[in-house]
Amino acid sequence: YNHILASQHPETGMMSYFVPLRMGAKKTFSDAHNTFTCCVGSGMENHAKYGEGIYYEGKDGSLYVNLFIPSELNWKNKKAVITQVTSFPESSQSSLKISIKKENQFSIKIRKPWWVKSEINVSVNGVKIKASGEENGFLVFDRIWRDGDQLLITMPMELHYESMPDNADRVAFLFGPLVLAGQLGDTMPDVMSIPVFLTDNRNVNDWLLPVEEKSLAFRTKDTGRPHDVTLLPFYRTY
Repeated sequence: YNHILASQHPETGMMSYFVPLRMGAKKTFSDAHNTFTCCVGSGMENHAKYGEGIYYEGKDGSLYVNLFIPSELNWKNKKAVITQVTSFPESSQSSLKISIKKENQFSIKIRKPWWVKSEINVSVNGVKIKASGEENGFLVFDRIWRDGDQLLITMPMELHYESMPDNADRVAFLFGPLVLAGQLGDTMPDVMSIPVFLTDNRNVNDWLLPVEEKSLAFRTKDTGRPHDVTLLPFYRTY
């Protein structure tokens, strides 16, 4: 979401050649006819790789759910079809519907993302269930699965920030796994008008607030100088 998805212009399809991190900078995209860089070719190839990492089959016959992407898995060894429906990361939920010819007992192992600070809620057919264990960052749900079972995963997202490796005073703001970027318009801003955040309050939830009726949008409150600013996911910033 922060790299591959953020590297393509959603309106033109062009790839980002250069992504500076300095304040007030912009993504530089290729041009359809004049700037066909190496990043254009490799950038297109990246998007074909999403399907490679959604599911894995364990040696013990278990199913690993590694990515939360709308997809359909034809699981031949279990004679089952797993359909994942989700609008993640616009939503914090993902559902798995199991179509299977004969009921079968096996483990479904759900990746527990590093950014989930509270409990991941999992239910089957509307009834909350607990994991039978945790293995290497995956929650294990071992049970008899029947045709039509629907497993719903809810992963709470929270605002947080991370310091840069080489400068503890320069931070990135995130919501769940998503890096947020300030929206400074569609022209290069004057350097003196680029806002900085001034506060002694380290609780980002006190002054970076959700924008009502707009998904994944936040705005600073009495913190930006010379003015407050709206932040959106980096992949939606172009």
